[in-house]
Amino acid sequence: MKLLLDENIPFSFKRDLKKAGYDVEHVIDKNQGKKDEDIFNYAVKNKKTIISYDSDYLKFRIREHYGIIKLNGKLKNPMEVLIELLNKIKTMEYKNVLYQIDLKKVICEKKVYSKRKHIFKQYVKTFFILDCM
Repeated sequence: MKLLLDENIPFSFKRDLKKAGYDVEHVIDKNQGKKDEDIFNYAVKNKKTIISYDSDYLKFRIREHYGIIKLNGKLKNPMEVLIELLNKIKTMEYKNVLYQIDLKKVICEKKVYSKRKHIFKQYVKTFFILDCM
């Protein structure tokens, strides 16, 4: 799982995620000041999951992507929550999945396609709670 941290994510998250064994890049490294669309396209091209506090990335969920994780800015322990989520989903399919980390739950929104023609059919939402919440 390759991760791309948005500009609004503290740079210290990169260090902590690397310590936890993740392949992580921060937007500040190569894409600082670029538009969300450019950052999204960079993430898709490089098969990276975007992590952001910014809800602007939610509009890109309709397009093909390698995962979007939207953190709630009011989380008391965002790093702990993020690492627990990443450990939970790293063996799951996260392509075209949006995870919204709320204060009390994680909302998982996955695209579902028709079996015959691989045409987008609907979004399926599931919810789960992490131990650290």
